Amino acid sequence: MKKLIVIALMFFVSHRSNSQNPIAEIDFENQAIERLKGAVLNDSLFLTIEGLRTVSAFKRNFYWIKADGSVRTLPLKLNKDQSIYAIGYTEDEEYYYYPIEIKKRVFLRALILNKKTTELREGNLEIEIPGTIYGSYVEGGRVYLILAEKKSYTLQLSEH
Repeated sequence: MKKLIVIALMFFVSHRSNSQNPIAEIDFENQAIERLKGAVLNDSLFLTIEGLRTVSAFKRNFYWIKADGSVRTLPLKLNKDQSIYAIGYTEDEEYYYYPIEIKKRVFLRALILNKKTTELREGNLEIEIPGTIYGSYVEGGRVYLILAEKKSYTLQLSEH
C-alpha cells in the first residue's frame, strides 16, 4: 500500500512548524506517482498527483489538504495536457482555471465547483491571455495573473 505523507509542504501553510510530524496521508493503493505539484492557498495545500497508472489509463487526482490534516478529493476532470493555472473562490464556489488554445490564441476557462453540493460545471466565459503566464496570486478570492505580454518586454499583473 503506497501512501503520500504530507510533511514538508505543509510547513509553508501552517503558522507553526510541526517539524517531522505527518499532517495528512493519502493512500494510492499500490500505484506509482510520476509527478507531484502543490500550491498554497490561505491555510490549505492544493495538490495535483499525476501518473497514477491503471491497466487502461493515465490517472490524475486533485486534493485539498488543510493545515488540520483533513484531505478533500476533488472531482476535477482535465485532459492529460491541461493543468490548473489559478484558483479563485467565492463563499459558495471554487474556480479552477486552466488554459485552452483556440485558433493559436490562449484563453483561461474555469471549472466551477459548488462547495455545498459538490456539483462541477464548466464556466461559460473565457479570458484571453495576451502572453505567457508566469504565476498567479489570489487575494480575497480574486485571481491575479503575472504575465509577459506577447511582442513586448512588459511584465504585468492582471486581475481576473
